[in-house]
Amino acid sequence: GDVAAHAAARTLVKQIAESADAAAAKPEFDPFGVANDLRRLAAAVHRANRDVVEIARAAMSRRGMGTTVVALLFTQRASLVHVVHAGDSRAYRWRAGHLEQLTVDHSMINDIMEQRPDLDDDVIKSLPQHAVTRALGMEEKVRVPLASYEVVDGDRFLLCSDGLTDTVALEQMERILSGPDHVDAGGALLDAALRNGGRDNVSIVVLRVIEV
Repeated sequence: GDVAAHAAARTLVKQIAESADAAAAKPEFDPFGVANDLRRLAAAVHRANRDVVEIARAAMSRRGMGTTVVALLFTQRASLVHVVHAGDSRAYRWRAGHLEQLTVDHSMINDIMEQRPDLDDDVIKSLPQHAVTRALGMEEKVRVPLASYEVVDGDRFLLCSDGLTDTVALEQMERILSGPDHVDAGGALLDAALRNGGRDNVSIVVLRVIEV
């Protein structure tokens, strides 16, 4: 997992950096009304998926490796943020005291809910609680949802793995993100996860919008 995560992160950074000049020459939106920067970010995730698959094929010890991903890309000229993800790593937006989840986990439970919302609760509870149905490295192709949101001054964005969301309640996350600007919200969230007995890796990025 750590090899897959590092490879995916390197590819994302590389792809976004190398496409910056070409992106600047394009209009904000394509002929279909989709932000070109959103398509650029999604393309980088697809490239990262191919890289993870190739690395896994190259060595027996890395067969079956994979990683979830969540990523943001800001378009300053349009005051937009673009969000892509695969798996159960999440993106949240804190605005005016309210914390909103921007992504939907790609999990077995959510997939079942979409197909069989009438299924008995006891049956749903019997399903693997942490089984993801999408991740980088699982298959040669990955479906990546696309979403764009308006950005305003004071917004805070939280990107995190399930190591945080499985141990820290939404209300506690909201309280921490509502703190003053000088408080290290990421560090406070990590401390809360560890105090609550976090047993999984905890990855956290907190971004604060200070000028649009």
